[in-house]
Amino acid sequence: MADGTGRATVDTQLDWASRDSYLERPDMAVVETKSGSRPSEVDRLLWASGHRPARISKFGTGMSALNSSLPRNRWNRVLNNYFS
Repeated sequence: MADGTGRATVDTQLDWASRDSYLERPDMAVVETKSGSRPSEVDRLLWASGHRPARISKFGTGMSALNSSLPRNRWNRVLNNYFS
């Protein structure tokens, strides 16, 4: 929000399924910050801990990890860093 407080959601116990495959990442958390035009305290804490922002779709990234024939360009950074 404009005062820099922001808010965040944290998704855990992640899993994806298709007809042929299943992938689960119980060790992974996706933190989505909502901070408006300025970085929030949550953003600063994440940065200080070495976590850098990445634009992802949990659905798109998971489906690309399950099926190598799907387009991966948009999610390459996340797939290479967290799914390989």
